[in-house]
Amino acid sequence: MQTTASAALILTLLLTLLLTASCGSEDDMAPSLAQQPEATLEESDITKVEGGLLYALVGGRALRIFDVTQPRSPSLVGMTDFPGWAGELYVRDGVLVAVLDDATCANGWVTAEPLSSPSDGSDVLRESSSAVVVLDARDPQTPVQMACTPLKDKVVASRMSERHLFVVTASKVRSFALSEQLHLEPVQTSTLSGWVSQAHFTASQLFIVSEGGSTGSGGWVQPCDDGWCDYDSPEPREPVATNDSLLQVAATSPLDGSIELQGNLGLEGVVTGRFHLDAYGATFRLVTYRWDYADSLLQIIDVSDPWTPRRRGSLSLGAGEELKGTRFVDDRVYVVTFRQIDPLWVVDLSDPDAPALLSELEVPGWSDFLFPRGKTLLTVGRGDGGVGVAVSLFDVSDATQPRLLRQLTTSSWGAESEANIDHRGVTLIEGDEGTALLALPIAHVDGYCGATASSELRLLDITATDIIPRGSIEQQGNIRRSFLVKGTLLSVSDTELVAVDIQDPDYPEVTARVDTEATGYDATTCMDDDANGMVVPFGCEVGGSPAGAWPLGLFLLALWFGRQRLAVR
Repeated sequence: MQTTASAALILTLLLTLLLTASCGSEDDMAPSLAQQPEATLEESDITKVEGGLLYALVGGRALRIFDVTQPRSPSLVGMTDFPGWAGELYVRDGVLVAVLDDATCANGWVTAEPLSSPSDGSDVLRESSSAVVVLDARDPQTPVQMACTPLKDKVVASRMSERHLFVVTASKVRSFALSEQLHLEPVQTSTLSGWVSQAHFTASQLFIVSEGGSTGSGGWVQPCDDGWCDYDSPEPREPVATNDSLLQVAATSPLDGSIELQGNLGLEGVVTGRFHLDAYGATFRLVTYRWDYADSLLQIIDVSDPWTPRRRGSLSLGAGEELKGTRFVDDRVYVVTFRQIDPLWVVDLSDPDAPALLSELEVPGWSDFLFPRGKTLLTVGRGDGGVGVAVSLFDVSDATQPRLLRQLTTSSWGAESEANIDHRGVTLIEGDEGTALLALPIAHVDGYCGATASSELRLLDITATDIIPRGSIEQQGNIRRSFLVKGTLLSVSDTELVAVDIQDPDYPEVTARVDTEATGYDATTCMDDDANGMVVPFGCEVGGSPAGAWPLGLFLLALWFGRQRLAVR
């Protein structure tokens, strides 16, 4: 009977374990990463909203997690700080992948970029190093670092599918797979020629533009003392014949993370912005700036055979002027150059062998970013002489005769905007019949010390023919992003999150302010005992013990008690 009872007890325990495993928590019941369908390539940003939570990289070095299920009254629920400069963020079911500049990894933890000792014995902070960190934030109150992967040089661009991360750095293109254990498993690494300046992703292709020095014979050089060589090898890579830049074509797959370097082609000039590149059908189009000629050059490349790209048409624009904003739209490109005024160039690309200038319109100031809106073109840039932040609306229904419909400029000479340096600083909330509400961040800079004295988020109505000023709200810190959540406008700055009711755009109402500094909040980071103030692991208790050490400690304690009981027996 005793044997039968023991067997029944063991069977009961086994059934209990099976039932527990099958029921589990909500996290356990969520589909595994391997079961989830592959998504198209996603672009990173400093803010992401998922499952009622807002993940925001604020102040350059801090992650803040907000509950925005009730966006009129958001609350801070979790936080941690980065030793590096956080530039990019992806979120997958509460798992965060953050790309950090000026950071590296030591013993599996992300650290501030250490002082290195080059051959001359000097201590130099190598600013080109970077790292990718995986955080488990499924419990948003205690985000825990799971993995740190060093990248060694500067990040140029990245994209991520559901499971695979592609990262282009100054010398390499890499891909990683996010494992079930929340580690980044290397898939492929390819060394690139030159010093990469820009990259353009499509669903299945990657176009990389790199720069380098020119030898007397026009060849490509990469002097190691300037940091242009492969960090894994002291020897520079083989020279590549080119002019000012090199276009390299690669095939990529978001399904398995594969990368296949294909052909390359020398280019005239250098690329100065991401919107200066565009893939369209069997062609790759770009606008470069030529220092020798002080002009902008539109170039069209045939990539129907990616192994042997070849030149087609080209067109010189804006002699003696700087290259500013560029935007490709189907078989048309808008290019903005600047010297004392802003010529808006409209070019027809319908014949790739012979791009044709359709028109040129002179406008005060210049445009940094261009937003096509059907028959109109909305731009954000600088006012006359580069003073103030300017918003302009153009009628481009007739490409041969574009017209400036309206230009609004801030009166403050010291005004700046995130929208002048990042197109994602602009928020367009689409309305009815082609109208939109524009949320534009404005920072008023102290001319004496260069610090942000005050900030405001201005609301502007964009119609088919006009820009109409509406209301504004003040906010502390430099405003980085704004976006709509359930009808409430959330605005994120370096120091606070503001919730705004915009039902009446003339009188926007602030419904909540949340301090991102969160004084007194017990952060989930700590200093490693052996780090001497450098290594900062995530998800730690005060005193230097990682949160993940508690389960191990309890296990060891239980094991010790078990042995003691055996010893007593």
